[in-house]
Amino acid sequence: MLRIVNSIIAMKFLISIIWVTAIVLGNPAIAQQVSLEDLKTLYRTQKDTIKLKTIHRITEKHIQQNDSTFKYASIGLHESNEMHNTNYQGIFLNYLCIVSENRGEYEKAIELAKMALEKFDLIENHLWAAGVSREVAEIFISMLMYDSAMTYCMKALEYHEKLEVNPGTLEALSTLASIHELSGNVNQSIEWSQKMLSLAIAHNFPYYQSEAYLNLGNTYDQKGNYDSALYFKLLALKRTTNVKKNSYASLMGNIGKSYMNKGNYDSALYYTQLYYNLSRDKTDPLYRRDQKKALSAIELGQLYFSMADQRKAKLYLDEGIRLSKEIGAKEKVSEAYHTLYRIAELNHQDAEALRNFLSYNELYQEAIKIENQKTIQQLTFRYNTKQKNQEISLLKLENELKESKLMDAQTRYYAAMLSFIVILIVGFLIFNRLNLKQKARLAEERSQNQKVRFKSMIEAEERERKRIAAELHDGLGQLLSTARLNIAALQGNANDAKDKQVNNSIKLLDDAVSEVRVISHNMMPNALVSMGLESAIREQVHMINDAGALKVHLNLPEEKLGISEALSISLYRVIQEILNNAIKYARAKNIWISILTQPLKLEIAIKDDGKGFDVRHTHDGSGIGWGNINSRIEMINGKIDIESGHAKGTSVIIAIPV
Repeated sequence: MLRIVNSIIAMKFLISIIWVTAIVLGNPAIAQQVSLEDLKTLYRTQKDTIKLKTIHRITEKHIQQNDSTFKYASIGLHESNEMHNTNYQGIFLNYLCIVSENRGEYEKAIELAKMALEKFDLIENHLWAAGVSREVAEIFISMLMYDSAMTYCMKALEYHEKLEVNPGTLEALSTLASIHELSGNVNQSIEWSQKMLSLAIAHNFPYYQSEAYLNLGNTYDQKGNYDSALYFKLLALKRTTNVKKNSYASLMGNIGKSYMNKGNYDSALYYTQLYYNLSRDKTDPLYRRDQKKALSAIELGQLYFSMADQRKAKLYLDEGIRLSKEIGAKEKVSEAYHTLYRIAELNHQDAEALRNFLSYNELYQEAIKIENQKTIQQLTFRYNTKQKNQEISLLKLENELKESKLMDAQTRYYAAMLSFIVILIVGFLIFNRLNLKQKARLAEERSQNQKVRFKSMIEAEERERKRIAAELHDGLGQLLSTARLNIAALQGNANDAKDKQVNNSIKLLDDAVSEVRVISHNMMPNALVSMGLESAIREQVHMINDAGALKVHLNLPEEKLGISEALSISLYRVIQEILNNAIKYARAKNIWISILTQPLKLEIAIKDDGKGFDVRHTHDGSGIGWGNINSRIEMINGKIDIESGHAKGTSVIIAIPV
């Protein structure tokens, strides 16, 4: 009887093994439904490729548990090394990469991913190689290293070009659009998002249509066009469902961000709170869930700060910073510290304000360093391109000279056959023509060289202004603030005479800090660097009107101008110089500033009711600052028209091509 029972048990075990093996090998979709116990039984009894496939399935089922994923991926890597199976070596290395990324061990994750890529390249497994490359790009984004992220994202697209269009292709396009958006290249971000949208529609991928619309919405947020941003984000919402919680939660947060930018705090709070709650859903895959938990807390804290609820703002910001530190993520942490600094400053908590500002400044300087590396690479690329263009131009000029010499030789040959007089006439005409061309070319080159030298001088001057302003604000200003905090700590700890000296010292330090800020602002206004030309002009006008000597009337377009930083700085300096002339020399009571946007052109009109002057002085070099103004306008290919006369005031109209 015992023998029969044992035989039945053995038969059931054999049937189970055969059934599970058939499912794993034959139908991956059904294989997902096989229990872990059946898979582990199969793993212990099989060999070769079947064993590796089984470990692969077990690892997939543990993907939400870092420790279990690490355990089975390590077993799989060991087994695949023993069997010399290159494909599964790459697969299990990729799983170990994901575990390291979830733990915030980014350097280790990148190293494992590179090893996986080597394996997939050896066997030309382009699909897995593309996925790993995009994974590396996502890791570099978390590290704020956008240049490296773009390199690996382009590598992923190169792999996908060798395959048919698949979801991975669209994922790579989405990541590339996001990198351009984070780097501030909004136009390139829009182009890649539109390409992704076209492919998603053509191949009927509704989920990736939603992702493309979301990317477009984020880009328009960055451009300041919040209505268009909401339009695209709500289109994305129509094409997704809360079944895909991994993307649905982030979409809620993005919609909330656009409503916050518009000042609609009720709607912003609804969507941002939903983002926060969904990020903590246990059914959401662990993969990147911790990162969303941190980001959603920071964004909710920033929203509460905008709503003037400092208690809740600090609560969520602290949570977001703590979660970010646990996983090693740096995205938005700098913004969180800056908001905490502003909260402490509003509450006159000097010590806490200083700590938060130093934390913000450390992360900000790291980001600036990365941005500087990017700028160096761009300048190197432009320099190399310019050198190549110069070499091509030089070769072309040499060919033209050779052709010209050949033509001259032929001309002299045929002219000699006619007569000596004809030779003299033709030679004279050719020489004269070449001489005129050479003079014209030299004059043009001289003009261009002068323009380039002046432009370089202006750019160097602005860079030095920005550097000195930053040094004053971040260096000397910080030292003075720290000194003030130390001296303030002495208040109340000495006799009346000493307290008076302490109070006088604090007042002198406050005056010094104010003076440093004024000097720093005059050299390079923060609003110009961080928020653009319109904000800088508003700030300048506000300062003039506060002085009370005259009234400045300002009219700016409703939409953001969207011009480059270099052009903004040049226009700001021109407007600043004209305003200074009107204030110092025109004795005006009113100044009117108007900026109009027209097709392909930006027009700036500045008028005052002052005593006027002789406009001839603007060209002969004797006018106050007009030589510098004319040079700056010429450098940006603009035109300036000045009308003035005795007791007639002054009108300046500047037209800039955009």
